[in-house]
Amino acid sequence: MLALAGNGAFVFPTELAAGTTYDLTIATQPTNPSQTCVAAPASGVIGNSNITTVSVICTTNTYTVGGAVSG
Repeated sequence: MLALAGNGAFVFPTELAAGTTYDLTIATQPTNPSQTCVAAPASGVIGNSNITTVSVICTTNTYTVGGAVSG
């Protein structure tokens, strides 16, 4: 598992051999602010060089607040 605290480059601590498949998931979504994050691309096959195209993309969640006023 790799924890990211903000924007910037990241490297996973375990190297994978060429030909190995990988699958990335977001284990815990940020809560302050509330966000939904995805890895893109989330899966693939390791080639003969480092993968430098994986991004973690987060969108801040928004919510509608409503109600009624009387009197």
